[in-house]
Amino acid sequence: MNRRQFTASLGAVATLPMLPLPAAAAATVTAELPPAAYAWAHLYARAQPTMSAAKLARYLRVDASVANQLFGTLIRDGVLGAPSALGSATALKPMPTPTAPHANDIFRQIQNATEKLVKDDRVLLDADEQIDHLQESTHASPDQHLQESPARG
Repeated sequence: MNRRQFTASLGAVATLPMLPLPAAAAATVTAELPPAAYAWAHLYARAQPTMSAAKLARYLRVDASVANQLFGTLIRDGVLGAPSALGSATALKPMPTPTAPHANDIFRQIQNATEKLVKDDRVLLDADEQIDHLQESTHASPDQHLQESPARG
């Protein structure tokens, strides 16, 4: 074996865990599934970047046989792709991840919030003048004429 063949075989062995393998044959004995276990497994499988039967067992707090059954069902239903040699699979339709807000967007939100809290001085002066005018007109003073009542007829 020459050096090129040896290097190529080492590269092939290193990438072997990343190759998808066909789904393992399902176990003939089916375990008792807890209620809503499939729905939770479906949610976790789509939310995580990779999923394995061991992760399902840990997240759902179920037995390894139940987790293996759920994992196989998720692969069969097309929620997860074919598992790699390490036993992990990725979701075929992962949940969208929210994007982090940009720093400028956060600054604009804070600026808009503070602008709503600060009152305009002109509005306050106009309101004060209106209040003063109302107070002056409601009080009778000796220099104001009394309004005559309409004649009765």
